[in-house]
Amino acid sequence: MPSIEECGFDVSIVRTPEIRSGVNFKTGDKELKVRHLYPNNEVAARFNGDHWSFGLNVKTKDIDVEYLKPIRAGKLIIRQKIPNGRWELFPTPEFKLCTTPVVRGSLKDEVDVGYDLLAHRGAVEQRLDFGGKYRLRLSAQSPGAPGFPLLAALKPRLVAYPFLFMAATKGSGLDSSLTMKVKAGALGIAYNRSLGPVVGFKTESNKRIGVETEVSVAGREWWTALDFAPLKDSKFKLTAEATVNKSTLLKPFFRLGARYEV
Repeated sequence: MPSIEECGFDVSIVRTPEIRSGVNFKTGDKELKVRHLYPNNEVAARFNGDHWSFGLNVKTKDIDVEYLKPIRAGKLIIRQKIPNGRWELFPTPEFKLCTTPVVRGSLKDEVDVGYDLLAHRGAVEQRLDFGGKYRLRLSAQSPGAPGFPLLAALKPRLVAYPFLFMAATKGSGLDSSLTMKVKAGALGIAYNRSLGPVVGFKTESNKRIGVETEVSVAGREWWTALDFAPLKDSKFKLTAEATVNKSTLLKPFFRLGARYEV
């Protein structure tokens, strides 16, 4: 029998008033997610099966179908998007092959290769894990127009030896990030060519209170999110989110909400 797994809502209390609500139904390995946006009166639903999923936005007529096929090399993902009900774009699927060519001792190598016929964009990503202590991620994608070279982004994650990380990425001109474990949670430092340096922090030690925050130095923007369980061992949580930047300093963005996990 289907059961409700999670339900919740949130409200933006400044700028354009907006209410988002949703509920998740689950039975066995199948799951149905329904979302509603007010005042746009936008309804979206997504059904997840064993190896496939189907998404539909009733108002915009966006359709998203995904199929996962386990193969000897790993898994093959085929995804088809139909934006705004434009069926003349069918078939233009996205193909993605996920494989793990090397698993040897503490070394694990994962490679994802894909091409999106609708966006005319190819992408490749490689993730190297050296026993969980060092993680290296290399990704590249074409911008979506023929004849353009691939753009590469190097994102090392060194839990230890942060100075080694700085020496490896200095002067590369590529996007980079570093995540370090600290006593209260995790501290992240990233550099993005469009956003500049970004500092983030996320708590992991307290089960009743969860805090996540990011500060963009160049963009002068601060974002934070809070999860709070008012009762001990309760599955009911209150949520809050705030964004402040230099252009909306006197009118910051706030969003309040609540959710219940069954």
